[in-house]
Amino acid sequence: MSEFFSFSDLPVGIIQNKEFGYFEVDRKNIHEEEVNKFYEEEFYELERDDYIKRAWGEDYPYYEVQWMLRIQEIKQLLHKQDIYGLDIGTGPGTFLKVCRESNIEALGIDISPAAIKFIKSKGLRAELGFVGPDDQFDENIFDFIHCSEVLEHLLDPLGMLTRAAELLKKDGIICISVPNDFSLIQYLANSIVAKNKRYWWVNQKHHLNYFSMSSIKLLLDRAGFADTSFMNTFPLDNFIIMGKNYINDPSQGPECHSMRVGFEQSILNNLGKELGLKELSKVYKTHSKLGYGRHIVAFGRKK
Repeated sequence: MSEFFSFSDLPVGIIQNKEFGYFEVDRKNIHEEEVNKFYEEEFYELERDDYIKRAWGEDYPYYEVQWMLRIQEIKQLLHKQDIYGLDIGTGPGTFLKVCRESNIEALGIDISPAAIKFIKSKGLRAELGFVGPDDQFDENIFDFIHCSEVLEHLLDPLGMLTRAAELLKKDGIICISVPNDFSLIQYLANSIVAKNKRYWWVNQKHHLNYFSMSSIKLLLDRAGFADTSFMNTFPLDNFIIMGKNYINDPSQGPECHSMRVGFEQSILNNLGKELGLKELSKVYKTHSKLGYGRHIVAFGRKK
């Protein structure tokens, strides 16, 4: 926690992890069977029944840029041409699509039968399951592992990262993405939004963990990764401080998202795809040094 700001009056049930410093839902309030059932049977069917459709439709331009940025960085870190990757919690499979278009072989894994069925219908490789002690994978087989917005849902994020390290080849690369929560920007925004909407990022049904950049670095180090670097995403929460309070007025949310997408597309359209991605990477790496970014995007190398 920064010496310059701290959060008080935490939502009931939220505590700080003593070992790594991130916030989490008190494990006394969690039943593992209910968590597993939610993501296996309900998440895509009930909670986010339009997520897959939107990810391949109106939201695809946004996701495509995020995946291209990460693939570009992974390639640079690996220094090799033929690479084989694993996408943990692959969801709608758009990362696999961009991998295919980038001539990268990748396998997706997810615990949702609905997601796997959809991905296979697109001709992409995906398997039902998850990464853990009883998974079907041999060790030292992947050049890289991508894991986007998964750790915040897990009861044991360290366990998953440790297993991921075992699956990677020597000097293999992991790329993880998690929401950047309890940040300075959210601290400032909390003084702006309506009192009953503060801590809007806390959703104890969906997110069990709330990470910072420092806690992610500690987790990766403990799991067997070194040389951690960051390339966070666009600092969306800045809009709240700049007068576009999409928390008090959710109707402003689509406009803020559209402006975020427009910023990235403008760079690509004016500079071209290759140069544009390089420049966007520089921008987001600079933001990361200041702790900015709606999502933390971290890269680590297997020790």
